[in-house]
Amino acid sequence: GEVLTLVGRHLADDDDEGGGGGSPGSHGRLLYACVYRDDEVGAGHPATVHADALRDSPHVDVVDEIVASSLGRDDISSMLAAELRLPRRLVDRLTAQVYNRTLGHAMFVVQLLNRLVGSGIVSYSPARQRYAWDEDRLARVRTFDSVASVIVSNLTSLDGTEPLKALRVLSCLLGRADLGLLRLLESNGTLSPDGGFETNLPPLVDGGIVEVSSDSSVSFTHDLILQQVYEGMSPEERAGMHLEIGTHLGSVLRLDDREGAALEG
Repeated sequence: GEVLTLVGRHLADDDDEGGGGGSPGSHGRLLYACVYRDDEVGAGHPATVHADALRDSPHVDVVDEIVASSLGRDDISSMLAAELRLPRRLVDRLTAQVYNRTLGHAMFVVQLLNRLVGSGIVSYSPARQRYAWDEDRLARVRTFDSVASVIVSNLTSLDGTEPLKALRVLSCLLGRADLGLLRLLESNGTLSPDGGFETNLPPLVDGGIVEVSSDSSVSFTHDLILQQVYEGMSPEERAGMHLEIGTHLGSVLRLDDREGAALEG
């Protein structure tokens, strides 16, 4: 997503061509802003039409044009370090959570930070004489519905890939599983993605699709994403995967039980 802002002056008393500006003859300031997803804006999109009309109008002098595109991790880290007056190494965890929950969309970043401060998750600590945050409460902050919708719309890019195979297995485990459990499934070629589950997790984490918690459990960041992955399989595929997972885990766990009993004997 991007934010486009045009700043200019209204020079004449004709009607505004872009839908904003001062009153007739006021020679006032003009501010035109729009929020859009850059992959959906073409030549005929209203945002493009209005902005081009303002740029081309003899009655408007556009003095500045600002395009705020998505923020990267480094951008968010720099912003947090500056605002909280902390070295970047101390904001690494906060940066990761903010990025993963917003995918760097500027508007969502600002909204999330306002929410974190307003709810007291991020606050000034007199005892520590600096800003700090509650790690447990921060970990429970969920991805925005609007961000989840963007992620869902991009899931088609994973079609036919090994990360998608990992996601489908996770969705059949109710959307959350311990890494140890996933490792048990890696001995089943039907279930395990090439390279194993952990190898395929980094791009999914970077894409805001899943997260790995401090207790080594893997989960979807939002129920909408889990639902899309699960329902992206046919009923027959889902039933087959549930059966394969159950059968394999039953076999592995029974084997471990026998080995444990033999060692105890």
